Amino acid sequence: TNSPGVAAKMLGEYCLGVMLYFNKQLRRLHLASQAGAWQPFTMDCLGGKTVVLLGYGSVGQRVGRLCAMLNMRVVAVRSQETVAGLQAIPDEVVASSDGPNLTRVLGEADFVVCSLPSTSATVGMVGEELLGSVKKGCVFISVGRGDVVDEDALVQALDREQLGGAALDVFHTEPLPSASKLWGRPNVLISPHNADMPGEYIAVRWKVFMDLLGRHRRGEALPALKDGQEY
Repeated sequence: TNSPGVAAKMLGEYCLGVMLYFNKQLRRLHLASQAGAWQPFTMDCLGGKTVVLLGYGSVGQRVGRLCAMLNMRVVAVRSQETVAGLQAIPDEVVASSDGPNLTRVLGEADFVVCSLPSTSATVGMVGEELLGSVKKGCVFISVGRGDVVDEDALVQALDREQLGGAALDVFHTEPLPSASKLWGRPNVLISPHNADMPGEYIAVRWKVFMDLLGRHRRGEALPALKDGQEY
């Protein structure tokens, strides 16, 4: 099993922070502040923007709630086109197998957040075709599993400016090799797989482990099986 929901709070905050970083052009403000330059510009607003959530488990739903509070349009991409069992109902649900509708919502996305688990159905899912379908200037945020994303296709999407930026917390190889073409880009934020690592990291996960152990001893079903195909 894994630890369902433990990372949701932290990753929700991380994703929202990234959206604000790009939307409010905080890097531009930081550089101007360092240079002592007074450079007014028009500020954008997250309200009314569309976020497409690839995966709508505990992390996706947490991000969805936060975005909904800011009046963003929330689209969930799941293995099944249903809202059954969801605690946070998105504005729209699209099945990952529904190619035409998936292409449509990606073309409307200002932000795409990937929190997909690594399964036989998701490995390499974020590749050339998917990234080529996003709205030009879209920001891609990856907090699921590194092998879900084709990093070469991601680099190409950034090079041709299909993507306006990216924030990445997970990678194929960790630590991310120094030779990676993802390093050194002004529009790419790289965090060392610590976006879900609060100060109480060990204590929180120990509590989850003890809960799962108790369920196992009582003969109860365990949630979040690693090889589960639903997301």
